[in-house]
Formats: sequence, C-alpha cells, structure tokens
Amino acid sequence: GVLDKVRKEKSKDGNNILQAPALLNLLDTLLRCPLPFPPGFFRVKSIPYSCVNLSADTGLLMKKQNEYNASIDARGECADAIPGIPFKLILSGTIPEEFIQSADVCFNQIIAQKTIRYQGQLYEDDDAEETHSESDNNQFSFAVPNGDPFSTTMQPCGQFIMPMFFTILREGFYKVEVKLGCRDARCTEWSIPTISPLEMTVRVEAVDDYGE
Repeated sequence: GVLDKVRKEKSKDGNNILQAPALLNLLDTLLRCPLPFPPGFFRVKSIPYSCVNLSADTGLLMKKQNEYNASIDARGECADAIPGIPFKLILSGTIPEEFIQSADVCFNQIIAQKTIRYQGQLYEDDDAEETHSESDNNQFSFAVPNGDPFSTTMQPCGQFIMPMFFTILREGFYKVEVKLGCRDARCTEWSIPTISPLEMTVRVEAVDDYGE
C-alpha cells in the first residue's frame, strides 16, 4: 500500500527508520481522503412494499372469465366495458411509513403509469387458429395510447384512493397494467414497489340495448 511505498523511498536514502511526525502527517492525509465509494454502499437495504389494490368500479359487472374465451389468461375475473364508453378502475392502498421516511425529499403525490395491452378476441370461432394468427398480425392496430399518468394526493397516514378512467374503442379482451410511483417536491418521479402486480383483465363488448 502507500506505507510500503514510503518505506521503500526511505530505504533508498539509507534511513530505514520512519520518523513519528512524518508518519502522523501521512496518516492524517490518508484519513482526510474521500472514500472511493459512498458510505453504506455495500450494506443491503430492504425496501418496504406497499399494499395496493386495483379494483373495478361497482357499476361494472364482474363476470367469470371462463364464460367467454377460455384461451385468455385472466386472474379469475374480468371487468366489463363498452367500446367508446369511459369506465373506471380504482387504485387504493397504503404507503408504508418506512418508505415515506426513507425518502430524501418529501412527497405527497402518488402517480400511476398505465399500460393497456390487447389480449385476444371475445369468442372462439371455428377457424380459431386462422383468426388467432390474423389477430397477432394486427395486434398493433389495437394499441391504446397510454397518455399522461394518473395522480392523486396521499394522506399524512400514507393512504390514498385514485380513480382512473379509461376508454377502449375496439371489442376484445384487454389487460390493464399499472405501475405505482410518487412525485416529490422537485417534480422527480420514483417507483413504489407493491406486494402484488397491479393488473386487471377488461372485457370490451358492444351492447345493443345500452342506454335503455
């Protein structure tokens, strides 16, 4: 290390004894040097997960997914929607106090980045394979613009409720995926980990007697 190099330089001069004042000055210089990595760099820090739930508005009928297209991979239930008619999903939960206190800059705004992906048609046809292939080729035509994130204000206790409105124009099964985050006083956005993925399958189908 550095001390070995100093000893070698002293030995060249024929003086093998390092004087105490010189050694103290050398150690003082070494102690004042900044560390090559931040303090706690090698310390594992656990990030608390937030308990958040994504649910459908009570006005949306929840039906078992297997009543329709069984090839769609859904989590048991899906929300109903009508093409071109806005529907509402509700994001609610609590941000742990440990996560709030660990933030370098205070925040009270919760944001949600959403992604809507087309999953497939409503009903299986006789020529399911041909239809499925055509659907894969035209999947990008069913893309729904993500737009700006939703946002709401968090209560001092960490709880929040965020209504989210969506509009899908084409029929089919869609998966709504939500990524939770926060925005601090500097308008910097951070990701908030959740215990379980925030996603829901939505079944979009036109209704002839809508509005009657």
